Amino acid sequence: VVFLFFAHMPNIEAARFITEKLARQCPDIDFHIIGSVCTALSGLPRNVKSWGVVDDALKTGILQSCHLAINPMRSGSGSNVKLADYLAHGLFVLTTDFGCRGYPDDVLPHIAITNEAMFAVNLQRLVATAELATAEVRRVRFELFKQTMSMSSLAGEFVELLQSIEIKRQRILYVAYRYTSPAQGGAEVNIEQFVTALSESGSFDVDVVAPAISQLSNHWRFTEHYSFDETLSAPAGLKHIRFARFPLSPPSPELLWQKL
Repeated sequence: VVFLFFAHMPNIEAARFITEKLARQCPDIDFHIIGSVCTALSGLPRNVKSWGVVDDALKTGILQSCHLAINPMRSGSGSNVKLADYLAHGLFVLTTDFGCRGYPDDVLPHIAITNEAMFAVNLQRLVATAELATAEVRRVRFELFKQTMSMSSLAGEFVELLQSIEIKRQRILYVAYRYTSPAQGGAEVNIEQFVTALSESGSFDVDVVAPAISQLSNHWRFTEHYSFDETLSAPAGLKHIRFARFPLSPPSPELLWQKL
């Protein structure tokens, strides 16, 4: 199995998890670590090969010789580019939930999501699954990368977006009481479908505004308690859609007494 990338602290943490825990829990599996992240590692077990920085040809050779890739990330910012690199080389990926953030649902058939506690168990199971590394499924993953994650495909979407700027569209303000991803209820599913339809029509610029609310709890039938889970995001990847969330200000006790 393989893990790659540069010496950024979240990558170093993941690489040390591999060398200090995972490799020792899976002594029958060979681990290949590629990139400048190798400079932060020492005392490697015998089943870990540290390649360091390599050229593209050698990197491709190493990746294509592996059964699958691992992505045990638990911190960082943005999406993990390494996941796209793995798929470009046809590899199935065992990853944490954090490690696959920001990727479309199209990748789900080609990844398995686990936590650190179960990483070794799931890795041993996947390594023993031969059908994950056939030539056919590797080609499918490469085509997925080429069509949705490669620079040429992303550039095509960017060109379309630039061209659409010249088209005059009607502007809509949509104020929702809750707007999160994943949707927290049936009404929110309908809201998301409606906003998606507006996006796909290409006829509107839509500003979606909602308070910072994810959980609504009934209180004495006539009032509500609100809370917000900051780990939730908003639907992404929609064209001509902007989103803003504002904090919910609780009313002061004095104002409540005045209303009563």
